Amino acid sequence: MRLLAPLGLLVLLTACESVIETAPTLIGNPADGWLDYIGNTITFRSNPNRPQPESDNIRRVMGQPVDIEPLTSETGNIWPALPKREPTAVELEKAPPANADPAVKPAAMAPTAQPAAPMPVAAPAPAPTIPPATAITNGSALPTPSGNAILTSGANGVLTYTLPSGATGRAINNGNGTITLIGADGQVMSVPAPK
Repeated sequence: MRLLAPLGLLVLLTACESVIETAPTLIGNPADGWLDYIGNTITFRSNPNRPQPESDNIRRVMGQPVDIEPLTSETGNIWPALPKREPTAVELEKAPPANADPAVKPAAMAPTAQPAAPMPVAAPAPAPTIPPATAITNGSALPTPSGNAILTSGANGVLTYTLPSGATGRAINNGNGTITLIGADGQVMSVPAPK
């Protein structure tokens, strides 16, 4: 029995060795890149992405002395000059045009000519006649699929209707011989206007 234990241990070690050799290709090496990670996160010297101490802010963070130029005011007048004054409308009217011939008198100096006779104006065309809308009175009945709708006119001239079922709504006279009935529930009907 004691001889079998070393033999079994030898067989087990050879099997483990083959597993250890193939394991990194199967699951990866957990320690791979560990030193680079530690070097980049803990130390500043080996980090290639570390900002170089070339600016004043980095020197201040690192505790190095920084030479600062004092702020001074600029010499002379730093404000722009005032814009050139634009001429007023009266000055523009009085001044001759820049490209005018001096021998020609301006229009204000020229003798006044007789005004031309006005052109005759053609008589306006007669307006098209629109047939008058049918007179709708209170109590007029409109035939609808739901029964006769009784029209009533409000104080502001707003037409309303009432159906036999009690439903009410607005009536709009289209002026073309039809009336559009819009119910409170959103139902819309177009019916012939009373004659």
